[in-house]
Amino acid sequence: MDETGRYDEALDREFPFVVRLFHFGHKDYTPGLTWHERLEVYLPLDGITRMQMAEQQVELEPGEILIVDNLRLHMTVDYPGFDSRVIVVSFLPEFVYSLGSPSHDYFFLLPFYFRPGDRPHVVRQNSPILPQMHASLAQLLRCYFERSAPQNSCAPN
Repeated sequence: MDETGRYDEALDREFPFVVRLFHFGHKDYTPGLTWHERLEVYLPLDGITRMQMAEQQVELEPGEILIVDNLRLHMTVDYPGFDSRVIVVSFLPEFVYSLGSPSHDYFFLLPFYFRPGDRPHVVRQNSPILPQMHASLAQLLRCYFERSAPQNSCAPN
């Protein structure tokens, strides 16, 4: 992390995602505001998780998905009794939209970029798209962790 809070992590060019599993516990980590160029999806698996995005704080139930505004300072917030495992998936905007992409693909990036005053984008338990998002993330995780295995069904033919 540099002096501005920018967190940079190298991405594998063959699989341009970074997947991390964190286990947060009260006073077991040092909260710090960060930002990065990668896009990020944040999914608590168990326990209530709180995130600060700029000056706003959002509380997430297990299974809910936070679309992180990566260019705003953000962090996981510690609180008494905090105990949660969290999956964080990061990727570059170029994976979604780059030179040569159809112009409408740009709209897939809009949830990641907030305007001043916007509330953080959370996909809540009652959202009809949450099961599909969980299924997509499960497939991504399977491919990520099996990517070096022979006969990987995620590898291009």
